[in-house]
Amino acid sequence: MAWSLPQRKKGKWTPGKWHQVNGDLEMCKKGIHVTPQPYQYWYKWGCEIYEVEVRGIIRKQEDKWLVRKARLLRKCNEKSWEREARKFVESLSFVPWMKPDGKPRKVWKLFEGSTLEIARVAALDAALEIARVAARDATLEIARDATLEIARDAAWDATWDATLEIARDATWDATLEIVRDAARVAARDAAWEIARDAALAARRIIVGNRLAKKHADHIKARMEVWRKGYCLLCDVDGVLYVYAKGKE
Repeated sequence: MAWSLPQRKKGKWTPGKWHQVNGDLEMCKKGIHVTPQPYQYWYKWGCEIYEVEVRGIIRKQEDKWLVRKARLLRKCNEKSWEREARKFVESLSFVPWMKPDGKPRKVWKLFEGSTLEIARVAALDAALEIARVAARDATLEIARDATLEIARDAAWDATWDATLEIARDATWDATLEIVRDAARVAARDAAWEIARDAALAARRIIVGNRLAKKHADHIKARMEVWRKGYCLLCDVDGVLYVYAKGKE
């Protein structure tokens, strides 16, 4: 079925035509389905949302209603986080991935090597050493996982919204597409790290002011590393461990 879309002229909406399904209706199998909570359950990246009028309600569930007749009344306004998130995802195509601008931040813990892999291993070894001391009796693997997840867990615990998953998927696809042909192990590892931080940045956009400023600032700082062409391994006690191909 193709929806009859409402039309807007001189600031006023004219509803679309009524759609009707005859016969016995069954939830998730036959009938017209609408939702009272589009952002929580049904939202897909880049979709359009319309306000709907219904008749002949057959059954209601938490995420959807089964109805016999429905028509679209008006298109819902795009939310501010949708616009910002879309612009962010589009901007990923213009980031100079793994091409350092030669102007690293002094607050970073920077590791460089003749190859990206050498630099990454050096950063990882240093981070593990710090993490091992901080974790005391914990294993190195636990310490490594903890350092890699510090910022993400902080933001995750602060709030939860189903739309965060949408942003994650969109940024994941966009960033992995950019580096999908990378042959070296280090480049592939960096691709996963790019996707992680891009998804985290998209989550920050959606969460907005509900996220504590210190977490929001930390997420921005992580993304800045990539925008400047460097690679981010993790953070230890708030210090970003950065690596790049360059001098020994």
